[in-house]
Amino acid sequence: MVTTRSSSDGLESTPDHLVNPSNPLYLHPNENPTLVLVSTLLTEKNYHSWKHQMLAMLESKNKHKFVDGSFPSPSISDPLYESWRRCNRMVMAWLMRSMTSQIAESVVYFDTATAIWKDLSARFSHGNMFRIADLTEEIQQVRQGSLSVTQYFTKLQTLWKELEQYRTVLICKCSPTCSCGILEKIIKEREDECTIKFLRGLNEDFAHTRSQIMIIAPMPPLSRVFSLILQHEREFGSITSQNIFNTPSCNAVTQIPSQNTQYARGSSNIRGNFQNNRGGGRTPSGGRGRGNRYCEQCGRTNHTKDTCFQIYGYPPGYKSKNNNTSASSSANMATLDPNANSQLTNSAENIFEDDWTS
Repeated sequence: MVTTRSSSDGLESTPDHLVNPSNPLYLHPNENPTLVLVSTLLTEKNYHSWKHQMLAMLESKNKHKFVDGSFPSPSISDPLYESWRRCNRMVMAWLMRSMTSQIAESVVYFDTATAIWKDLSARFSHGNMFRIADLTEEIQQVRQGSLSVTQYFTKLQTLWKELEQYRTVLICKCSPTCSCGILEKIIKEREDECTIKFLRGLNEDFAHTRSQIMIIAPMPPLSRVFSLILQHEREFGSITSQNIFNTPSCNAVTQIPSQNTQYARGSSNIRGNFQNNRGGGRTPSGGRGRGNRYCEQCGRTNHTKDTCFQIYGYPPGYKSKNNNTSASSSANMATLDPNANSQLTNSAENIFEDDWTS
């Protein structure tokens, strides 16, 4: 029987499936057979992820009943038969547009979207144990390496979600329903396994925070652990860039080789300029004299910070009135900021304590 809707004046009636979006037979004017519902086409290796995406899109259009068999074809004499047939063809077109050309050719002669759906399941859903083994091995081999924490977590999350598609969904069939909570415990154990894998695959920069999290009982949720590690990554990067790589001592270390090379060839511009200035040589302005330059690094005159030996290193064989000058300067150049490591450790402890005591 065709359901109709009356107009306000009661003179006209419109079939419900033509105006009601919640009706499975309703087709929006913008919907057409050329639509590609999913970005990833179906291949021989991605059936489960493709199926999940396709079902989500069909449900959003209220057409999932055409593939799961819950909305079978009415009889030919039914007034809704033509509308059902039109919607069925539309769903078939959407399915075939979301496959590779080879797979689409193999299902082109099916008459219903349900038949296509069942055929794809029969062909590509087998061999689950082999895929489970491959996914499990791939997950165990994933490491952060050069990836950021977000990229590393996203990669693991993708593999975990695909693995869930192959695992059996446990449903309690006790009557009455039991209250032991065993299913919740199983789900929690699986999440803890994912959390441990995520932590163990992180770089050693996160070793302190990782050890602090893993001794907590019960294990925090995976989302919470990810948030803590992400905060540590931001704090660690900030400390590294500000207190280590931007220190004058560290910059001096990176510049020593080029200066030593020049000294070895006996053609150092720095040494020549320094000697000319100290020996009363001509200045760039053409005059002669001493004390017209001041070094902000060592506080002495006759040279500038750009040519100071305390920054760039002393030439081989250089002798100073103070015998400890060369040794102390070399030691200073080769030593990084002594507070850097302690700041890194303290920052990790502060992140952990602030988040778990709040």
